[in-house]
Amino acid sequence: MINTKLDLKKVNNELFNVKEGEYKKVICDKAYYIAINGEGDPNNNADYTNKVSSLYKVAYKLKFQYKKEGLDFVVMPLSGLWWAEDNNSFVQGGKELWKWTMMIQLPNYIKEDHINNIKGSLNEDELYSSIKDIEFIEYIEGEAYETLYIGSYKNEGDTVKKLHEIIKENGYKLRGKHHEIYLNDPRKTDENKLKTIIRQGIEA
Repeated sequence: MINTKLDLKKVNNELFNVKEGEYKKVICDKAYYIAINGEGDPNNNADYTNKVSSLYKVAYKLKFQYKKEGLDFVVMPLSGLWWAEDNNSFVQGGKELWKWTMMIQLPNYIKEDHINNIKGSLNEDELYSSIKDIEFIEYIEGEAYETLYIGSYKNEGDTVKKLHEIIKENGYKLRGKHHEIYLNDPRKTDENKLKTIIRQGIEA
């Protein structure tokens, strides 16, 4: 018997099939994530690096455990929810004021108690101080607009500003947190070729 590897990017193709320069409305159904919170500029930030590494460590442990049970899945790209007291921070900089929740989406058959067991099994790991703070969350983004940005993270401000303008031009208000989905590994990709889906929730 050949087991099929679940790829949520393919299952939710409409959410990942956006082009550079395209600003489109999407509907995001309920999704499940492992997530961890932090604050401050993510660049040259050991706390941010450790927390992201801890998310991947738990995600891959889950993958290998479920693969043994015939439920293999592709580990999803890293996502980030970003916010600040002043939303202009996302357009004008001021990254030291940012707050964030970094997340990795999971298949809906993964249970919270299994995640807790994985976390407990890593209690001797050097990243355990971060691993223990990982949470299992349910996130319903609902209606949103999104676009694809290609380039260095530090230069995405104009794209975010354009996304916000298009949302308002179409009669909507911004709702919820600024959401980014990182389609490349920045450790292995030239910064000018990094691909990021930028998504913003909306309301009438």
